[in-house]
Amino acid sequence: MSRFIHTSHGDINLDYVLSARDRYPKGEQPYTEVRYLEGRDVLTAKAYTTISLEAHTAPVVRAEPGYSVVAVLGPPPYEAHAEPVIAWRIEHDYARPICPGDSITSATNRWGILMPSGKVQMPCDCTYGSMTEFLQQEGVKLAEEAASREQRIMTPKCAGAPYSEFIKKGWTDAQLIEHGYMLKASA
Repeated sequence: MSRFIHTSHGDINLDYVLSARDRYPKGEQPYTEVRYLEGRDVLTAKAYTTISLEAHTAPVVRAEPGYSVVAVLGPPPYEAHAEPVIAWRIEHDYARPICPGDSITSATNRWGILMPSGKVQMPCDCTYGSMTEFLQQEGVKLAEEAASREQRIMTPKCAGAPYSEFIKKGWTDAQLIEHGYMLKASA
């Protein structure tokens, strides 16, 4: 079965698409620049679509066993969730993981690749030496993000220690209130 995309040059069979690049010009409608083969000529057209043609036409390669996408999810205490990587979609200079569920990377921006060596590689080029280190450090960052969105009133009992320090040590909001370190947590 052939798939076609509607472009400024008419409908183009995706089998003839050489490359697709999403473009976001300032003050204009976003579009995908499609380079395609027509006979022996390479032509360029614009496609206005809600899907990313660039992502859908990027090459996909099989993943070697032992790689997983891991993410820090949930309220404190944070937990790590993992899905095996089954393939990589090559986009420019980046290999995007493809997982059976593919839901982790859309659920949070605190995810990385657990490599066979046990290290966790973040998309931002940060590498953690272990899953434990990844969970601890990214959990603290999540707690700091949550604290910046919510108003928390810490009591003098915490002796100036920030909310993130308590979360780093495994405390929950309910425990902080129960033990008198925080007065209330409100949205």
